[in-house]
Amino acid sequence: MDVLVDSNLVVLHGIGSADPAWIAKHKRTAEFTASDFELLTEFLSRFEQLLTTPNILTEVSNRVRQGLSDERLERVSNELAQFAEFSDERFIASGDATKDACHARLGLTDAAILRLSEVGVAVVTTVRGSRRS
Repeated sequence: MDVLVDSNLVVLHGIGSADPAWIAKHKRTAEFTASDFELLTEFLSRFEQLLTTPNILTEVSNRVRQGLSDERLERVSNELAQFAEFSDERFIASGDATKDACHARLGLTDAAILRLSEVGVAVVTTVRGSRRS
């Protein structure tokens, strides 16, 4: 089985893979712990293929840059490059995603994720209340 990983968890994966001690110090991962990272890593290892979208990768790239020194950013960027290389990237046209009723409430990335979930893609996310209105 395949699974799509949302932006917040890809950020956690990238920062935790570079150094789990950085999780508590980064603005985008401070809500998580090293144990959360370990649990995520173990959970994701159960799947044959990790899925992503261009939207997710763009959000992740923008989010990790906040508050990292050059050395740390390079290490995290290397981890995220590996994630991107080994993930199966799925494309949902932005025009299609914005037609979804949830777009205004959730944004483009999550609307695209919901589109993928409609065709049977399993999703792991930290987003609460992702259901359509």
